[in-house]
Amino acid sequence: MNRGKYKRRITFLKGPEEGQKTERGYPVKDWKPFKKAWAMNDPLSALTSREFYASASVQNENKAVWTTMYTKGIDEDMRIQYKNRIFEIISITNENEANKKLIIVTKEMK
Repeated sequence: MNRGKYKRRITFLKGPEEGQKTERGYPVKDWKPFKKAWAMNDPLSALTSREFYASASVQNENKAVWTTMYTKGIDEDMRIQYKNRIFEIISITNENEANKKLIIVTKEMK
């Protein structure tokens, strides 16, 4: 694995816990940074069949496929921030179940 290809700095964002409230009793709506990571964008042709079909469900939307080093605790309920753009996570694949690389299919939020 060539770590030099991981040139984009992304931040995984974690949403509020269900039922979480502010000091004044209002529901918490903001997303907090969970973990920063170096990532790269993969061309769609590099995807395995599973990621391809998962990404096909968001075909008409602005999608991005990110590859990053394996990080424990990353899940589909999170979002990715890249610069001033936010991406909803559609699917995450732990490549070969080897805990070395995550392939993440996302769609950009408007």
